[in-house]
Amino acid sequence: MLLVNHANNAFKEISTSIFGIPNDISEVDQLSNEINRKHSRDCFFIDNIQTISIQNAENVQYVAASTEKQSVTMQ
Repeated sequence: MLLVNHANNAFKEISTSIFGIPNDISEVDQLSNEINRKHSRDCFFIDNIQTISIQNAENVQYVAASTEKQSVTMQ
């Protein structure tokens, strides 16, 4: 009889665990969606930083060329 009770308790625990799986899957899905959302946001910011960096580099080159031209003109 004791063995039957242990088996019954084990099956109850298994059943409880199985019924909890959909909640666990839902939680993992929500976390995955949140990670994807943050990743997309971060990629957007990185793209913007890249664009601004390229524009700054072009502006620095323009200023350097203008400064060189003024220097030559002044000589």
